[in-house]
Amino acid sequence: MEAHQALSQLQGTFDLVFLDPPYAKEQIVADIETLAERDLLGEEVMVVCETDKAVDLPEEIACLGIWKEKIYGISKVTVYVR
Repeated sequence: MEAHQALSQLQGTFDLVFLDPPYAKEQIVADIETLAERDLLGEEVMVVCETDKAVDLPEEIACLGIWKEKIYGISKVTVYVR
């Protein structure tokens, strides 16, 4: 299921969220903002985003900031926390 479809059906709060390819930078930002707007993120949430290593995500998205970033080959993993 596409992320935008899943986001409209989710209920409750989540402590761990994975956003995986083929996410473009803009889609990751939009999805995190939607999660925050719908109060789906727990108090101590961790959001793990995988992108191409050339993608630079913002330091902060909604209520989250970058905790760690690591490059693995052609991929980059960015971890956001509250």
